[in-house]
Amino acid sequence: MPASTESRRTPWFLLILSLIAVPLVVAAVAAAAQHGSIENDLTPKAQAALDAAGTGGHVSFTGREAEISGVAADKEDAARKAVEGVDGVRQVSFTSGNAGTPSSSAAPTSPAAPGGPIGVNVSADKITLTGAVPDQMTKDAMEAAAKQNSGGRAVDNQLTVTPGAAPPSKIALTGSVPDQATKAAAGAKLQSALPPGVTVDNQLAVSGGAVDAAALQKQINDLLAASPITFAPDSADFTPQGADTVKKAAELLKGNSGIKVAVSGHVSKAPGSEAEAQALSDKRAAAVQKALTDGGVTAEITAKGFGDTKPLANTPPDAAANRRVEINVS
Repeated sequence: MPASTESRRTPWFLLILSLIAVPLVVAAVAAAAQHGSIENDLTPKAQAALDAAGTGGHVSFTGREAEISGVAADKEDAARKAVEGVDGVRQVSFTSGNAGTPSSSAAPTSPAAPGGPIGVNVSADKITLTGAVPDQMTKDAMEAAAKQNSGGRAVDNQLTVTPGAAPPSKIALTGSVPDQATKAAAGAKLQSALPPGVTVDNQLAVSGGAVDAAALQKQINDLLAASPITFAPDSADFTPQGADTVKKAAELLKGNSGIKVAVSGHVSKAPGSEAEAQALSDKRAAAVQKALTDGGVTAEITAKGFGDTKPLANTPPDAAANRRVEINVS
């Protein structure tokens, strides 16, 4: 069932699931959290090493790269060796103009307090990113991921770059979804991808809105075109690719209320009888139906086999492309 021209954009409530699962977005948030946690771990250890070496001074970190200040020139070598001896330190440098400064001028740095929330809001026509990130690279990565999955919506990047910003302690997820199941699934998926200590504030509103079946159908069609549901020869057992595709189809379908799903099985023309072709197509359609249900799809699902009676247009009846399963939503 092809999508109509006016319905080609991804439903915005489905986009929430797509957006928060995008590796770039999650990786960017996770990287920011890890970036800060590394610094908070190394700083007190390196400072303690400086104090134990008797060089005085102050050490700060950007990732695993240490910068030492407040150490007299004749004690730089000892300070360098002390900090380089801390496990995890990649590089040591000194602040410009460091030589000759008093060796006890700086106090140890306390670990940064947990950061504020990163916000992801998806509305009908715009994605808005808010919060503070430690560097421009993180900001750009999150914006690029949002644009890649925006479905034609504008991206309003309100993230602010705050050098040395602590890692985010919370991801605020806002917008609207059609039902409670979709809200719960969105929050759980995001939470599972975040590092320890970062929580999800799931503020999604349940609107009860209708599903854009045409746009959902296009997503299904695109998935099956790129990676068809395939089976072992003459059986209803999925190949690894087939199992993966059905799993992805279930992710698209589950959480949508008010839809019906029709699974149709087809086989190519083969030497066997029509009855055998019909039976095999029935079994394959039923296998997909069960896999979707097991994958969390709660919508009404019907399964039917058509044997070799419906080959693809402009395709020989015995072509491999006719061994297929179609999924239609309405």
